[in-house]
Amino acid sequence: MRKNSKKAIFEIFQTLFEAHIKISQIIDRKGVSAAADLLSDCCDAAHQVADFIEDSEGSGHTTAVLLREYCNVISDISAKSSGDRHGNAIKSMLDKPLNKAFSSAESDIVVTLEVVFCPYKASMWDSLESIWKACVNDKSCDAYVVPLPYYNRKPDYSFGDMHYEGDLLPDHVPVIHYDEYDFEERRPDIVFIHNPYDDGNFVTSIDPEFYSGELKKHTDLLVYVPYFLFPKQPEEHLINNPVLDNADCIIVQNEPTRAAYIKALDKRDKNRQLKEHILVLGSPKTDKIHDICLNGIEIPEQWKIQAKGKIRLFLNTNVSLILNNNDRFIENLSRAFKIFLRRGDVFVIWREHPLTFETLNSMRPGLLEAYNKLRSIFLRSGLGVLDANAEAYQAISFSDCYFGAGGSLTPIYAATGKPMMVTAYKYPDNISPVSAPLNSLLKQVDRSMYFSERYANFLDLFLDNLELLNGFKDKRFEFLSQITVNCDGTVGQKIMEQVKALLPEKRS
Repeated sequence: MRKNSKKAIFEIFQTLFEAHIKISQIIDRKGVSAAADLLSDCCDAAHQVADFIEDSEGSGHTTAVLLREYCNVISDISAKSSGDRHGNAIKSMLDKPLNKAFSSAESDIVVTLEVVFCPYKASMWDSLESIWKACVNDKSCDAYVVPLPYYNRKPDYSFGDMHYEGDLLPDHVPVIHYDEYDFEERRPDIVFIHNPYDDGNFVTSIDPEFYSGELKKHTDLLVYVPYFLFPKQPEEHLINNPVLDNADCIIVQNEPTRAAYIKALDKRDKNRQLKEHILVLGSPKTDKIHDICLNGIEIPEQWKIQAKGKIRLFLNTNVSLILNNNDRFIENLSRAFKIFLRRGDVFVIWREHPLTFETLNSMRPGLLEAYNKLRSIFLRSGLGVLDANAEAYQAISFSDCYFGAGGSLTPIYAATGKPMMVTAYKYPDNISPVSAPLNSLLKQVDRSMYFSERYANFLDLFLDNLELLNGFKDKRFEFLSQITVNCDGTVGQKIMEQVKALLPEKRS
């Protein structure tokens, strides 16, 4: 039962106890028969509460049974209207069964928290999924998934087409359409979101009805869980967002990220109490990798056929490359494809950022034609596949190594322990193994989990030495532990436990 419902039941109990005092006073002045109407009202109220409890908690619930026994006592008192009975005696007769029912309500009616998860992009569901799983397995919680609609931005910043991706979430996730969940009426105890931008995103916008300030009005605890992982230091534009004015709790991956949020909050005049509820618990994204490493994931048969005998390379492109490199992004990506074609031993699983086309349309429309042409060349060449799945985990699991952009996917991939090469695609066409000696490659192993073009032209050398690089998993895991905490599959559980512990503060 929801806590508000239990609170309402206790208020009715209080009203009944107060009615007993009034009944006692009436009886002392006029006799039992004069209190008949008020006794009848008490009985009707008790029956209604008993019916409500049985509807919520099941037929024959102890509290409901005791309330009906209380009504039987009222009936006996009403039936015996004659005789010399004082008000206090009648009050004691009424109080005794009602106290039993009250005690039962306290102990036998279990309060359940209503917890709502509000993704908007299905590809970002992994930032909430393990929390949702922990909530589903928590008997004190009822979990609901309410995906939010969003709009693409036009170049003039106005709203374009509306999208809804509730049907793209995994089949095992029950979804409630946003039109069927009334936040104002249901007032959930906790709401989890992963979109911090409200009106501040130049590429997309969730429906303004569901901006963080609106959701804040209808919940005790608004919790923001970033959909990304910072591979290095937090970027200002990913932290300083409207959600800081409205969230009651923020989940962060490490202490430097927490410090960055506190610094941003110090510049604001409101919601400074949020600083106490910035919890360093890691990212649910690493829970997903941990689960896949333990249990595996189904891989498309066509991938297995095309990749047979080849190096399986995860290629990641993100919107930062598009925005920061502009037209060079197309040229540099084309050069990488030429290297793969020259080698002939690489199966590329190309993972585009889910907002690639929205970004091109709204912020770099001049690149759209060239980008579509490059995509077509990639597909016709037989180099590999475009991974259009809502989540990247099939590609992460199936691949042997990572090549491409930095960003939030790098620490997620690092959790696999596989070799990685992070690059901005600035490679010349004639890269060969002799362009960088092997000891230069190994020096980078000692420095970080990834390699970059600024040290040497490593691409061919990287691909030729994957077996050697696989032996340095411990160094990659050590580097990962500095990026995000709790990489042992426990993030979602820990978030649920600590967020629930904040609720009493909200009730006081």
